[in-house]
Amino acid sequence: MRVFHFDDQGDPLVGGVLHFEAKDLGLEIQPTITSSVTESISILGTQDFDLIILDLIDQSDGDKITGIRILEFLASAGKRTSVFIYTGADKQKTRIKPASLLKDYSFIKGYFDKGIDYDDIKLGFRKFLAEKDLVPRIFELIDKHDYRLISEINSIGQNEINTLLVRIKKYFPKDESKYVLSKITSGLSGASIFRVEYELGGNKKSLLLKISPNKDAIKKEYSNTELYKLLPRAFRLEYDKTIPPSELETDKYFAIVIEYAEKTSTLYDWLLSDVVSDNPAQIDVLLSELFLENGLSSFYASNKLNSREKYNHIFKKLDETRVSFIKNSIIDLDPIIKERASHGFDLELIDQIIFHNTYKKISFQESKPMILQKDLILTHGDFHSRNILVSSTNRPTIIDTGGFGYDYWCSDLSRLIVHLFIEGFDAKTYDFFSIASQIERLETAKQIIAGDEISVENSPSMNNGFIHSINWLRKNAQIIHPDMFSEWEFQLNLGLEFFKASYKSIVLPPGKRVLALMSACEAIRQANDKVT
Repeated sequence: MRVFHFDDQGDPLVGGVLHFEAKDLGLEIQPTITSSVTESISILGTQDFDLIILDLIDQSDGDKITGIRILEFLASAGKRTSVFIYTGADKQKTRIKPASLLKDYSFIKGYFDKGIDYDDIKLGFRKFLAEKDLVPRIFELIDKHDYRLISEINSIGQNEINTLLVRIKKYFPKDESKYVLSKITSGLSGASIFRVEYELGGNKKSLLLKISPNKDAIKKEYSNTELYKLLPRAFRLEYDKTIPPSELETDKYFAIVIEYAEKTSTLYDWLLSDVVSDNPAQIDVLLSELFLENGLSSFYASNKLNSREKYNHIFKKLDETRVSFIKNSIIDLDPIIKERASHGFDLELIDQIIFHNTYKKISFQESKPMILQKDLILTHGDFHSRNILVSSTNRPTIIDTGGFGYDYWCSDLSRLIVHLFIEGFDAKTYDFFSIASQIERLETAKQIIAGDEISVENSPSMNNGFIHSINWLRKNAQIIHPDMFSEWEFQLNLGLEFFKASYKSIVLPPGKRVLALMSACEAIRQANDKVT
């Protein structure tokens, strides 16, 4: 990219600031810099440039507005090269009017005042490069007709992704072929996970690139990798820490890189596949590997915090923000609840447990042997089916370390079961959006909460994979947590997760959210009955 810069003081803009800005985008600047108006006109009359940057004032010549002569030359010569004005001219003293200049010279694409930093002109420079499509794209899509992938990339910004990949390339050498992107999953916080394929020495390799606008959340995930390493080796990926964090941060996003090898799908998508949904044996094998033998059951038992809590710790996650979300959900969904769901909705119960932190019958059992203090265990913190990857050989891997921390024993299992039920059942069908169909699902919720086996549906059914998984998890919950299991505590935690699902208005239609509220009430009722 050829850039011309006229400045009487030899400002380091092009050779320094914009050079590094361009390099960050994988672009090389060829600068031509001069402090002479005469030389500028001579050069611009015989050479072509992609961008011209002009100072207006020549301090060595009595603060004359010499840059105007260059503008006049460009106009008279019919030049249409884009121009940035970058000047320290005092507008009042010189009577320069930026608006008039922009009107008189249509090729001026930006007017920037010299200041203590270069933020404005750096932003303008990036915008210019994007508009002129001057940034060399070092990635392509695995499927150019995958509109979900295209939408995900455009929502982040192609230049943002390109910038991150240019930086990553310095630490992950590759052949000249482009990176190839495919989407793995996305989260509520705005994070997106892409599989990035590339070639090195003729061999195909890949990594996972997670990008999020929620910088604090993803930085926490980055810092939580030491806890992540406590997971069984078979279930974890390797977070790359050779890339300095500053290289993984742009103005809008922060990213993390995870070294990776083979293609996967999320557990959610895997359960939706025809091959798996009607093959409970495959599901049993995968979940057994994940939880039993040397899996998460051993991990939970080995990673306890020297801090004991009672059942009411379950609801400590409901801070003021989450409580306000639940309140707003109840208000938003009130017309549907009154018309179709009043039989399963108990506002008094919600008011007591959520807003006043009392538990009806449970609160009166504090002296009973079943009310025990239990060790907090190390949990994933957001253990849903899109944070579990399944390889082509049906091996599980756990991702997203951002929520790792110590919590009540039933936290992870409850999160997974509710996600499988609320977001899995009826996925990709009309019933997912049907209020009537979802309210009927309350009967299924009652079975899940009670620990009863759910009957599989007539084949083919996209629900059967989720049904098999929930049945397995409910059946084996006590085996996974043999020293801590309590049915009513488990039901309380299911209630919490149902409450949290009720305010996920971005991913869940109203019928699903009403079902979540009704199921939460049912879980609390069953827990109350079980404890007495």
